[in-house]
Amino acid sequence: MAPSDLRAWAVKGAEQRLLEIADEARAIFQAFPELREQGRGFNLQPDGAAGTKPTARRGRTPRRRSPMSAAARKAVGLRMKKYWADRRKAAAKNK
Repeated sequence: MAPSDLRAWAVKGAEQRLLEIADEARAIFQAFPELREQGRGFNLQPDGAAGTKPTARRGRTPRRRSPMSAAARKAVGLRMKKYWADRRKAAAKNK
C-alpha cells in the first residue's frame, strides 16, 4: 500500500470519528443546553454539512449601545473640555 493511500484512509477514518464526536456533542447539548449558552463547547455543523466551514460565534449578536440623549452628550462634552483644559494647564506647569 502506498503512503498516499494510507493517508487517504487515515483522513477518511478521522473524518468519520469527527462525525461521531459531533453526534455525541449534539446529544450532550440537547440534554444540557446551558452548556452552549455559557459559551462552552464548540460549533457543530448541521447534519449533512460535512466539509463546510463552521461560523464563529454562531447565534450571538453583538452588543449595541443605547443612544445617548442630548443632555448626556452635552454633559460628556463639558467634562471633556474640563479634562483637556486641566491637561493643558498641567503640561504648561511642567515646562
